[in-house]
Formats: sequence, structure tokens, C-alpha cells
Amino acid sequence: MSKTESLLWHGLAVSTRRTYQTAWRKFVDFAVQFRVSVQLPVSEVSLCCFVAFLSERWTYKSIKVVLAAIRSQHVDAGVACDMEGMLRLKRVCDGVRRSKGEGLARTRLPVTVKLISKMVTVLNWRLYDDRLFMAIVCVGTYGLLRSGEMFPDASLGQVGLRWSDVVATKDRLSLRLATSKTDPWRKGATVELFRNNTMTCPLKAWHNYANHFATKPNPDENLFLNQERKPVNKTWIVAYLREVITKLGLNPSHYSGHSFRKGGATSLADAGVQDSVIKEMGRWKSGAYQLYIGANPTNNFKASMRMAAIGSRAGLEGNSSLQRKQ
Repeated sequence: MSKTESLLWHGLAVSTRRTYQTAWRKFVDFAVQFRVSVQLPVSEVSLCCFVAFLSERWTYKSIKVVLAAIRSQHVDAGVACDMEGMLRLKRVCDGVRRSKGEGLARTRLPVTVKLISKMVTVLNWRLYDDRLFMAIVCVGTYGLLRSGEMFPDASLGQVGLRWSDVVATKDRLSLRLATSKTDPWRKGATVELFRNNTMTCPLKAWHNYANHFATKPNPDENLFLNQERKPVNKTWIVAYLREVITKLGLNPSHYSGHSFRKGGATSLADAGVQDSVIKEMGRWKSGAYQLYIGANPTNNFKASMRMAAIGSRAGLEGNSSLQRKQ
């Protein structure tokens, strides 16, 4: 593999690369079945037929992923593919979206620090599963962690956190992330959590969970284990989260495994933390974190008032200067 090919390969996250490869195979299977050419560039007619074929069983969102995979195939091959300029394809995709009633994105609400404070009221610290749940929730939210960074998933090549990745002291918890979505070179990253002496303290939640074990688990064991010492996964935590959300009288379908990372970013923004700090803490390489934070009318109002104050001060200074000249 040449240096250029290596860089192209690492230009996408490993999980994204796997997803795209699977999606491309779907197109190849379709092409073989209906005798469509797979030679690049793929024609707009072929793409429209493929989308129509998928629309019988697939959602609009899934179809968009497949199209992204086909575009990625062109990028890797160095072949131009202007899907944005394919107006007929765009209209066909819009037809899929409208016919399936997918005009609005699914609501995914954040698990904020405020929400965790409410969760504490419906949990029992004496129950092992509740302590495990709180450890995951607090560590995930304060650490702005992705589910793929916390839990193993063999199908996606995700190892998840292990006991060897943790260094715990009385006042600090350091987590070593061997891999993450924005770390294609596998340099790793360290996430540090601190004691804050509140109901949502990640250190308190962690020690309440970790102290359950009479002997510390082996270094290679996954960090979050159920009572049978089996690693929990994203499916388990989402199901448990939705049970707790239901106890609070909220809609459980609005929360997912990504709600912790989103909740961490939202909580930092609500606390007035600078965007640059949020970006650094969440290990974002782009401005994508702003999609999690969303618009906050209160923050917008404060910013507008600060802007007006600057103009007002400038006006006063200008008047004073004018009066001195007169």
C-alpha cells in the first residue's frame, strides 16, 4: 500500500470504513441482480434505480448512508462524482423521505447533569445494577464519551474501556482511550474527571461501583461488568436508561446511547463554558459539537445584551470625546 493509499484509508474512521464497505457490497449485489454496471462513475440513472429498489425496505436515513458509501468509493478511486448536482437523484431521495414520513429527524435529548440529579431520586444505591448504571451515566456525561469508547462491540471492532485504562485516586479519575472516532492514527487520548462533591459526582459514582468488587478485576477485563462479571454493552445501558427515564415521567424514546456525550456538551454550554474548551474536552476535530449544544435563548439574550453594552459604552466614550473637543 502506497503512502497516499494509506492516508486515504485512514481518512475515515475504522467503523465508518466498515459501514461503507458493507453498503458498497449492497450496491454490487443490486448491480449483479439487475445487470447494472458498477464501473465508476456510477450513472445517475443507476443511482435512482438503486434508491427506488432500497426504498421498499430501507429508511431514508439508511439510504443516505449507502449513497455516502458510493460517493466514498469514488473518492478513494479518484473519480469525480457530483451527487449534489444530480437533481433527479435528489428529488427521488426527497420522494423516499416524504413517502415514509421521515421529514423530521428523531428527537434525541441529552442526559444533562440536571437530569442525572433527578435520576438519583429514583435509584437505590444498595442495588448493584443501579450503582453500575450511575457509574456509566456520570462517567459518560462528565467525560463526554461516545458509546463506542465505553462499550465493546466485536462487529464494529470496538474494544471499549478496560480496567487497565483507568487510574483512580481520591480526587481524580483518568481514563485512557486507546481508540476513538476522531483518532484514526490511534494515538489515544486521556480523559480526566474530578471530584465535585455533588449528587452527580463522577468520582463518587465510580467508587460506589468499583468498591463492590472484593478483588479488582483483571486489567484486560472490560470496565463495566454486570453481576455475572460479563461486560455490559450499549443495548443494556440504553434499555436501563429508558427504564429510569420512564420512572421520571419522561418519554424514553427520546434518549439513546449518544445522550451522554450530548448531555455533557449541553451541560458545559449551560454553565457558560467557552466553546473552545467544550471542543477540547469532547475531543472534537470540527465544529460538530455545536449540533449537540443547540440554540439556547437565554444565552442568545445575554450575548445580545453584551453586544448592546459594548455599543453603549462606545457611544458614551464618543460623546465624552466630542464634549471635550467642544
